[in-house]
Amino acid sequence: MPRYITHRPAPRGLIRAPNDEQQAAITAPVDAAVRVLAGPGAGKTFVIAQRYAFLLSQGARPAHILAVTYSRDMAAELLRRITAAAPAAARDPEARRQVCTIHAACYRMLREAGDTRELAKTWQVRQALKALAKNLWPDERRRPGWALVDEWLRASKAAGLGDEAALARYFAQSLGPADGPRMAEARRRFDLALREQGLLTFDDMLLDVERRLQTDAAFRQRWQTRYRWVIVDEGQDTSAQAMRILGALAAPEDRLFVVGDPDQTLFRFAGAAPEHNLYDGFERRFPRALTFKLNVNYRSTRAIVDAQLRLIRHNYAGQGGPYADRYRKDLRPRPEAPAGEPVTFRWYATPDDEARGVAAEIGRLLKAGHGPDDFFVGARTRAQLAFLEGALAEAALPYVNVAGGSFWALSHVQDVVAYVALAHDRNDREAFARVYNLPSRHIEGRWLGKEFLNACGGAWAGLDAAAARNPRWAPGVDDLRSLVALIERALKKAGPASAVHAVLDECYDAYLQQEALDVDVSGDAAADDRLAELDVVARVAGRFTRPADFVAYARRMAARARDTDPAGRIVLATLHRLKGQERRVVFGVGWSEDLERARRPAGLLPHHASLGDGDAAALTDERCAAFVLISRAQERCLLSGVAEYRDQALRPSRFVAEAGVDNGLRKRTNR
Repeated sequence: MPRYITHRPAPRGLIRAPNDEQQAAITAPVDAAVRVLAGPGAGKTFVIAQRYAFLLSQGARPAHILAVTYSRDMAAELLRRITAAAPAAARDPEARRQVCTIHAACYRMLREAGDTRELAKTWQVRQALKALAKNLWPDERRRPGWALVDEWLRASKAAGLGDEAALARYFAQSLGPADGPRMAEARRRFDLALREQGLLTFDDMLLDVERRLQTDAAFRQRWQTRYRWVIVDEGQDTSAQAMRILGALAAPEDRLFVVGDPDQTLFRFAGAAPEHNLYDGFERRFPRALTFKLNVNYRSTRAIVDAQLRLIRHNYAGQGGPYADRYRKDLRPRPEAPAGEPVTFRWYATPDDEARGVAAEIGRLLKAGHGPDDFFVGARTRAQLAFLEGALAEAALPYVNVAGGSFWALSHVQDVVAYVALAHDRNDREAFARVYNLPSRHIEGRWLGKEFLNACGGAWAGLDAAAARNPRWAPGVDDLRSLVALIERALKKAGPASAVHAVLDECYDAYLQQEALDVDVSGDAAADDRLAELDVVARVAGRFTRPADFVAYARRMAARARDTDPAGRIVLATLHRLKGQERRVVFGVGWSEDLERARRPAGLLPHHASLGDGDAAALTDERCAAFVLISRAQERCLLSGVAEYRDQALRPSRFVAEAGVDNGLRKRTNR
């Protein structure tokens, strides 16, 4: 079993003195594998930066330390903290390149080994997989969407599989005798096609490095000699494959320093493996590792820390959860932490009501002395943020949506708005340029490229002239005319909301289902979530009677996305974008679900995809997302839920009661 250590002498020259727990982790033996389980607000980035400085004080060179974290933004922040703690790293160009993501590290290793391939663009991957699916599954009724093929190929690479025999077994066991051989052939052809074009994917970066570390002794020795110490940040959201690579680099001395918190796991859909990286998998790989726990929360009030603990204990065996109780952290507030106000919950009838309620409360807090950059508003899905954007804009409150920019700037949302705009006004050149090549469900593709757009002068009025110039454009032009006419009829009959539904029925609904075949595999980007986002567009469109007003509103909201600086603004985000952040006041919206009364599992938080069929692991991860939101708050945390979403009745999320928060419904019922 790993050894649990509590204290070692403090190193000199620290920016500030660590507490005993931090001090012990920072000064752990440099030749040992070390696991640090760090609760929210416990100073894990501080510990990593000081560990880096401690390694230098013990004779390590910056060029021999690899520090890996989850994203480029996190890598930039980690580098800033490291160079502040260890100025020698700031002066060493090698060191600056070696504080990075796992993909950046692997790509560099391949490049230095002579691999000249470039990263494939998304459209190149999509185009290749669509062609393969069409060729290998001639029966259109059984043909998987390209995104589903992509998920299976990516899964096989994440499993470290490269030789044909292993791939054949893997796909046969996973997909059966009919589809297994086809998927194995898809993998072979896809890899070959990319290599012939001099391309690779992010998955190829990891797979190729992993296999070369296993089979190429010179390659392995070169990089083990270079990276004599390996530091891993956000271990809970690191993939099992990435950890296998990092563990191989740290061998044979096993100088691996892993920091993370499985309670804050957010990216399992992207391969996160907290059990493998931080729990029993780590213990099997490093049986003599040292383990430290960072339990002091320096961020939040006592009330907020208490709510966090009440909620997350349901992920552990004592409350029926999957994790052993020995892994629980004894999280506690800093000694001088104020008691603080209790976490609260409010119940609203609709998402519109909830958004207006949040905007009104922020307005009151601003008048009481808060600034706009004191606030986070977190939602489980991007679709929910559309209601909040509208309410904040109406209240003239400054905000920024960091979940990929404004909801109204999302590509598929702008497509639908453009179709409504074009149906209303054929002279709308902006709308025409956006959707002229986006087909209906009645045609495989319009095949109207930039040459066509130039031929028609970028305007609807030039359609006839362009079609006459090149007969092969005629089917695409006919499809465009028919679809816009259908949308126009819906617009005239029942207004903008009906027009949006016409676009969904005739274009996007079938398109998105064909892309992913309703398989929820990619978090916010899943087909069902995109359809939910388009349903929100229809709901907002229902507020307007004049199509020009709806189009102007959507474009005005999208324009707000151009300024992405969060300074001086209320930050809107999905829960997956809040990691590593903190603000004085945090709002959590959409804490609603229903399992018993709904036609199908319904939920915002927990997400509907985690409900039903006894999917305990998915529900555990949803609880982690809720935990992350509460733990971002320094002073106040205000939760809310809605009684109706997408025509389904909901009730307060189970997470509200688990966190010990009164939902207030009984009091209102008794009055």
